[in-house]
Amino acid sequence: MVRGVVPSLAAFASLLALTLAAPAPPLQHAFLSTPSSSSASPIPRLEEASISQLLEGLASGVITSEGLTQRYLDRINIFDDIRATLSINPFAIRSAREADSKRRELGGAPLPAQLALLGIPFLVKDNIAIPDEAGPTTAGSYALVNTTVIGPSTVVQRLLDAGAVLLGTTNLDEFAQAKGDHPWGWSARGGQMHSIYGTSEDATLDEGYGDVCGSSGGSALSIALGLAAFSLGTQTGVSIVCPAGRSGIVGLKPGRGGMSPMGGVIPISKHLDVVGPLTRTVADAEIVWRIIKHPAGWSDPELPLASRGRAPRLPSQGIRIGVPKNVFWDRLDDMPPITESFSSFLAILSLDSRFSVVYKEVANISAMTSDSTFANVSTVTSHELKMGLNHYFNNWTITATSYIHTLSDIINFNLAHRSLELPAGPFAVLGHPPRDDESYSDQSFLLKSNSLEEAGWKNGTYRAAKDTLERVGWTEGLEEYFLGEDGVDIMLVPTEGISGGLASLSAVPQITLPLGFYPSNYTIEANATWPLYPYPNMPFGISLMAARGHEEHEFLLHVARQALIYFLGQSPPAPDVKTETFSTAGFEMRWYTLPSAAVPGPAIVYAHGGGRISGGLKEYEPLVKSYVQRTGVPFLLVDISLAPEHPGAKPSEDCFAALQWLISNATRLQVDTARISLMGDSGGGGIAAGTVILARDAGIALATQILIYPMLDDRTTIPLEALVPFATWDYAKNYTGWHASLGDSIGGPDVSPIVAPARLKDFVGLPQTYIECGELDIFCVESVEYAKQLMLAGVGCELHIHPKAMHGYDMIAQKSAVTKRAVADRLRFISAL
Repeated sequence: MVRGVVPSLAAFASLLALTLAAPAPPLQHAFLSTPSSSSASPIPRLEEASISQLLEGLASGVITSEGLTQRYLDRINIFDDIRATLSINPFAIRSAREADSKRRELGGAPLPAQLALLGIPFLVKDNIAIPDEAGPTTAGSYALVNTTVIGPSTVVQRLLDAGAVLLGTTNLDEFAQAKGDHPWGWSARGGQMHSIYGTSEDATLDEGYGDVCGSSGGSALSIALGLAAFSLGTQTGVSIVCPAGRSGIVGLKPGRGGMSPMGGVIPISKHLDVVGPLTRTVADAEIVWRIIKHPAGWSDPELPLASRGRAPRLPSQGIRIGVPKNVFWDRLDDMPPITESFSSFLAILSLDSRFSVVYKEVANISAMTSDSTFANVSTVTSHELKMGLNHYFNNWTITATSYIHTLSDIINFNLAHRSLELPAGPFAVLGHPPRDDESYSDQSFLLKSNSLEEAGWKNGTYRAAKDTLERVGWTEGLEEYFLGEDGVDIMLVPTEGISGGLASLSAVPQITLPLGFYPSNYTIEANATWPLYPYPNMPFGISLMAARGHEEHEFLLHVARQALIYFLGQSPPAPDVKTETFSTAGFEMRWYTLPSAAVPGPAIVYAHGGGRISGGLKEYEPLVKSYVQRTGVPFLLVDISLAPEHPGAKPSEDCFAALQWLISNATRLQVDTARISLMGDSGGGGIAAGTVILARDAGIALATQILIYPMLDDRTTIPLEALVPFATWDYAKNYTGWHASLGDSIGGPDVSPIVAPARLKDFVGLPQTYIECGELDIFCVESVEYAKQLMLAGVGCELHIHPKAMHGYDMIAQKSAVTKRAVADRLRFISAL
């Protein structure tokens, strides 16, 4: 028997999303201890390790897939009393050894895209078909134990093709809660799942437990407990996002335009069922989603952020975050810990200039949550359950070796094996008196579905109900919310309540992230049904939703993975940045990357500041590392040749050579050449701008340029009296820098725009630009003029002039409000690359 509270707080510590918004967890919650293992490989703490961290360990040889798989199997055995897992793949170790062998064959070369998960162990919900040799696929029912599938489901096959190692299956609500009305988290084969949260450190499993919520509870608990690197779940209503929220992890429910093939999934509803990943981080969810959604034969991963279906908003407009009060405050008034945490979250979010919080209601929320809509959902799922199950048995199982061929066969099996499949209650838990409705003896949902006349997908009643749901959920529902004249980019709501139902009804994508905990002294109602919710110490989540469409899925992941963690220019605990040193054309460059960065992805060539006469790699490495840590975008920092030893265009020519080197090595560095940007500050800002002009003239299309208080005009040498008292980089220094670069030609008619970009006559064809400067900076006027010329040439330009800020304000006053706003804007623009 497992004793004590075993929360997955490590999942919170490792998440790259909403870290700042989450309240501190209860102090009495301790991390799970890592059990001893038969493996000798040094392996990171499994409750915390992300897929990217594990891949890095496997690539470096610090761990092996065999050792990692054995550790996960050890943990599954130790935490068996939680009932999170259902079956173990007897060939998991063999598959792990094969992965290790394949990695040795590659000889240290980067993994090809087709093997993106080589050696990574995973679990799947027991209604998603696995290879027959790995074990039966039963939806938690003894009726299907002897049913042989023709092969693994499409999504599992794609993961296996990507090199992932199948550990086994997770427990679930039997038939994903489509069997009958019984407590969440129970199946005949797996038993009753237990929340990993208790009322105290001394709580025992037989004293009671919180409700894990949703039929994918086993998949969620497995990740919270560190039993696999990731898992798959399914959702018809709330069954990915709700258990993810109550387990303190990330859950992604795809929507229309980003859904995975459903072949080999034991169904409830053809039109509502989806498969999605449950993970520790948003980046992990994105990795898995990209693999399971790809068509057969794919060769290259897609861009992490494609162009959006509608006209993109200018970065200066910010991301419109829609908050429908009638979805949470009006429906969660009996759950003050959630509403209070959510309100605090919104207060922080509203201060960030990257976001525009809009309190926008869902116009037809009454229709979406009406009794008639629930009745139509019941009609659709009842028809599709019968048709879907019969189709599954006839097309995904070998009927000659099975005695289950129809839904009727399941019902009859359950009646013939009541002690296994229909055990009667009541059961007393946590000192509460027994209740007649607390039993597992119901199969009314199966009976209702089986009683329907099977007229196929053309049944009139069924088609009318399905069409009504599409109209209520999308056409008259969330379509206007997202795509209407005043539509928002993202809907933000608590995960608890009706958010999952809205997302499923409207077929939009939803991702849930950790938000907070119920307090440890939360009082359980005396007449509460079990499993219990709300429950002391149990987590709850926050959900983001976007419109239908593949590009909207990309945008949703982008916001969840990148933007929301950087409130007011702050960042969560920084991950380690990998540094590599290269050289080209006689100068040195440093390449900074995160192991978790999506590939192929964007990259930035950075020109350091120093007025063209000072600065270097050592001075700028901390700043560049910070950008990489906080955005995930790789940077190439160039050790620029300095004046007066290297006057004229030589600094920009160095940067251009670095750019050419990056493009020629893009495949090896896993860089998307269509998403390269130039960035620089102060003197480096002018050098970066000159490099961009060289690139344009050479026919190289860059994605953006990012100029931070840039030194653009050699003619800025005559003092403006109003600025003199505030000029941290004063006119004398500016003259010194320009004279070192141009000599006596400074201010003359023949200065090249490669050296002084403000001299440029033709701005057409330059990339989208971000310019930032302080009001009290001597570079302010030339920054505004440069932005003006860009816009007159039809080039998009985001210009920020910060009031009362001087040159280098972000270095001088790092904790000031203006610095926080400016850094937040930079991070947002970089992250959108």
